[in-house]
Amino acid sequence: MSISKSKSIAFAETFTKHGGFFVYNASRKEASSSLRDMLQVKKSVDCICMDYESEQTLLSVDPRWPIRRSYLERASCVLTACSSLIVEGGMVLLDESKGKLLGLPTMPDMLIIVAFHNQCVSLDDSDFEEPKPNSFLMDLSGGKALMEFGFSNIYLSHIPKEVYLFFIDEAN
Repeated sequence: MSISKSKSIAFAETFTKHGGFFVYNASRKEASSSLRDMLQVKKSVDCICMDYESEQTLLSVDPRWPIRRSYLERASCVLTACSSLIVEGGMVLLDESKGKLLGLPTMPDMLIIVAFHNQCVSLDDSDFEEPKPNSFLMDLSGGKALMEFGFSNIYLSHIPKEVYLFFIDEAN
């Protein structure tokens, strides 16, 4: 098993242990299909896209399914990309532009994150970059992982009821 595979497995185990839903996809095409299927089951057709990557993912969903970008008051889910998946703690780092999530007056009950295999990092990696102050780091453990790993100035104001991570096993 390669190092990156073991990192992604370790991340998935921790992320799901804390209540997240990890959705493995071998390709972007598979991710598009599984996203469409999940949104159909959830009857979620109104989504807010927080960045270009998530918008492209949403646009690639089967056009026959009426998923649309929405206004805050109608949205049933938020779709966003991430910067890194931190193995320790199963935390998701969203870059500064994703801080727009903090500006939402309310968070819909469902958050969908798009991530790629090469975004899995360990705190021990030589190329690991510390999150910047006031970065948006999602910790589904309720803050325990943030404290355990010394991330005191990094936050998330609200965790939705359901958090899905659509993991794409190809380069972004």
